[in-house]
Amino acid sequence: MASFARPLLAAAVALALPASLALAQAPAFLVEDIDPGSMVRGSDPGAFVELAGSALFAASGDLWRTDGTPAGTHLLRDLADTRDLTRAGVLVFFVARSAATWELWRSDGTTAGTRVLARFDDEPVALTAFGGQLFFSGSDPAHGAELWSSDGTSEGTRLVADIREGGEGSAPLELTEFGGALWFSADDGVVDRELWISDGTSQGTVRFADLSSNGGSFPRSFTHLGGLLFFTAVDGDNRELWVTDGSIGGTEKLTDLTNGSASPLGIHGGLLFFSVLFPSQDELWVSDGTVLGTRRVRDGFFTFTEGASFADAFFFGARDRDNGVELWRSDGTEAGTFLAADIAPVGGSSTPRDFEVVGDRLYFQAFGFAGTELWSTDGTAAGTLLVRDVLPGVDSSRPDSLFALGDRLLFSADDGSVGRELWRSDGSAEGTTRVANLASDAAGALPPPGRSEFAAVGSSLVFRAEIPGAPDDGLYLSKGTAASTEVLIGIQNFGGTTFDDASAQLTPHDGALFFHRGGVPNALWRTNGEPGDATLAVSVPANLGAPRRLASTGAALFFASARFQPFLDALLVSDGDGPAEPVAVVPLNGFTAPGIVSIAAAGGRAFFYELRTFEASKLWTSDGSEAGTLPLADFVPGFTDSLTDFIDLDGTLFFTGNTEASGHELWRSDGTAAGTTLVKDVDPGPGPGIEPLGGSFILPTLRSRFASDGDGTLYFAADDGASGRELWKSDGSEAGTQRVMDVAEGPAGSDPTDLVSVGGRLFFAADDGVSGRELWTSDGTRAGTRRVADLAPGPESSSPAGLVAAEGLVLFAATTAAAGRELWASDGTEAGTRQLADVAPGPASSDPEAFFDRRLGLAYLSADDGVAGRELWALPIGEILGCRDGFDNDGDGLRDFPDDPGCPRPGALREDPACQNGLDDDEDGHFDFDGGLSALGFLAGDPDPDCSEATVAFESGACGLGAELALALPALFWLAKRRRRGREIS
Repeated sequence: MASFARPLLAAAVALALPASLALAQAPAFLVEDIDPGSMVRGSDPGAFVELAGSALFAASGDLWRTDGTPAGTHLLRDLADTRDLTRAGVLVFFVARSAATWELWRSDGTTAGTRVLARFDDEPVALTAFGGQLFFSGSDPAHGAELWSSDGTSEGTRLVADIREGGEGSAPLELTEFGGALWFSADDGVVDRELWISDGTSQGTVRFADLSSNGGSFPRSFTHLGGLLFFTAVDGDNRELWVTDGSIGGTEKLTDLTNGSASPLGIHGGLLFFSVLFPSQDELWVSDGTVLGTRRVRDGFFTFTEGASFADAFFFGARDRDNGVELWRSDGTEAGTFLAADIAPVGGSSTPRDFEVVGDRLYFQAFGFAGTELWSTDGTAAGTLLVRDVLPGVDSSRPDSLFALGDRLLFSADDGSVGRELWRSDGSAEGTTRVANLASDAAGALPPPGRSEFAAVGSSLVFRAEIPGAPDDGLYLSKGTAASTEVLIGIQNFGGTTFDDASAQLTPHDGALFFHRGGVPNALWRTNGEPGDATLAVSVPANLGAPRRLASTGAALFFASARFQPFLDALLVSDGDGPAEPVAVVPLNGFTAPGIVSIAAAGGRAFFYELRTFEASKLWTSDGSEAGTLPLADFVPGFTDSLTDFIDLDGTLFFTGNTEASGHELWRSDGTAAGTTLVKDVDPGPGPGIEPLGGSFILPTLRSRFASDGDGTLYFAADDGASGRELWKSDGSEAGTQRVMDVAEGPAGSDPTDLVSVGGRLFFAADDGVSGRELWTSDGTRAGTRRVADLAPGPESSSPAGLVAAEGLVLFAATTAAAGRELWASDGTEAGTRQLADVAPGPASSDPEAFFDRRLGLAYLSADDGVAGRELWALPIGEILGCRDGFDNDGDGLRDFPDDPGCPRPGALREDPACQNGLDDDEDGHFDFDGGLSALGFLAGDPDPDCSEATVAFESGACGLGAELALALPALFWLAKRRRRGREIS
């Protein structure tokens, strides 16, 4: 194990005091650096797309959003290999890789509005906006790669035209919107690859022209200029420049080259600039769309890079006979074409590329005296300057993916310390800074937020983490100290992708935790939370596979287990000891349908959802017997999200169900077919009132989108088709299902997420369209629904997430400019909302995820301090709860308000230490008044003038400890003095 990092003062207290009293005084501390190995790695941000004043982008394979500030940069979806971000209308579409397939996703810039639309065997390519929708080349086994479109819904993602019948496909490429039509190249199997056009319908998708009489013309490099569309096409041995105005008569070849190849560079001043490559040299050409207006500007070049229109010229990178690849400019004439700046050292090439205009400067990447860094120009040699040497010296930060967002430049760069990360620039050296470190310097041992798995059993925390130096993961046990943090048992990591499978699935049952550890034998294990206690508990029949989808009804433990020869899936039940018995068997459609995809418990019964690909999927219920295992209702076939969200409300199961008539809506079931009904069609018709989750059906839902106030009211987010996604409530009846408040007035929706009930009040995150995404609370009435606090003032968002109930408080992660993304607590008032810890000091972010269970004595965090990576941290519960009526949170033997004088009011978030404990609570070098303790001679120094007598107002340091400290004072004083000196030296 790695060294245990926790404050010395807390350690000394622990030696002398009871655990509850000692822990009540400690700040947040690292429990154990499970994986001490460190490596520099970057998130490699790129593929920026602007959406509503922010930029969506891919980093570390995930989808992120940023407004160019640390506080405004947050993760939208934890995915794999996100790519090809493309905006169409008010949505951004993109492609992500799942375990076995490629997925098409959409996002409206919110986490809830980011979801999967369709899955394909091969990667969708050529994503292009046309008519407010997305068009792309998608592939399925029946048609091969053909033209598809999507309106942003699963139902509206469809095949447009089967151009080449059969499984080979026409492979549409180079999709471009022009003149009210979609232009592209495709191969129909008759005339090879030619120019095609589509109006978005099957009937309106036709071959526009056969440009080559000898094989295909392979059109590509489509470029708009006014009412013209330029492209290149093969004619004999040459790639010529062509133009069209959208008509057959207006389509003509502009060049007649010999052994040449034309390639567009960019547009400026009503001209297309393009290069022509010959065997002996390259040439710069321009065209106004006519044969006479297509001419050579200058010869003698040998290399071109891409270009950009800026100020009064076209800028590009090129190499001529006298210079390396440097920055050139041209107005379209030979006299007006000249070297703009020679950046590289003598004899070298700066190779300028990745041009982006922001304000009155043109930015680009170039190699110079400082390596490959960010440069900008005003168009003159004197005004061509290095912006900042991000990686000082001759080493290179290699800025990439330059993107203009308003008046600032976003880009990726590697400063040599944290790998390739997100940066921004205002054009000055001091204004060029790293926005965020999206990938920790150290790998850490815990999974990213949203995938953490914590469970309490007895007085121990059980959680999943990487085993250092091992290919698999492990279940760990901790009681809040390094010595008590140890591997309980290894968990097989299928496919070598850490945390991507959910083999642990920690499930409480009969006072213990049950889980599946992967591998052989196929069985359930149990632990009571003590070191070394992990035993085989439930055996699975030999002809079945690994247990999964565990759920406990209290009396019985239910889970699924599959067999693939023949294909079937079984529901098994056990009392937690001995062999499990199958009570239902459902068919599998090969590997394309996973059978039982979710199991829930309500009213002492189990409910499970059987997914089918080509026929109706089914909701079942079981009382643990074969006779009592019955189907309840049918839902749409295919990869849907029914029963991915569910909640037990007074013995009735509430869940999202998907039917062709009503779409995704709120359903309920009492365990009978007659009692399994649609509660209300919030968005009448097939439109989804409750947005489907999307994502992989393999992973269980870690946090439901439902919350109950404990008094028969259910809260959820829904869209009625007019007001956007807003907060709704239901008593289980159609009449009692209604919108609570239109938080963001109008059709936009506030997108409530992370709903959690605390003391009969609801807390959630929402965006009212004015103050950004912040913490809100509601008592179920419009008048009682309000924003708690604007932690990121103005339209910026603190983006609360991971809300956890904590005895009258809600814990959550939030982002501020000063502290980054850290742990906060709130009692529902602005005054009672405070930051609990700054694990990654300053504006850096630890991105915490909290777990609260009072029995443990500590609240645990998955957090990244920027040094150890994502590891296990803890906070004393007393530090969180403060003055909560009825508890002795600081362990001084006095129950909080009204008995404890350190808690003058029940709403106080922490106790104030009285001036009577003899300690220097505020560390000002003066010791509090306490005649009795001081007389013992343990303490030295002047009395604190702010605590001249025991009745003086309380100081703001640590909580008062009480007289139990007398035996520990010598060690406390010595350690506190050393800690103070250490800070002064540092």
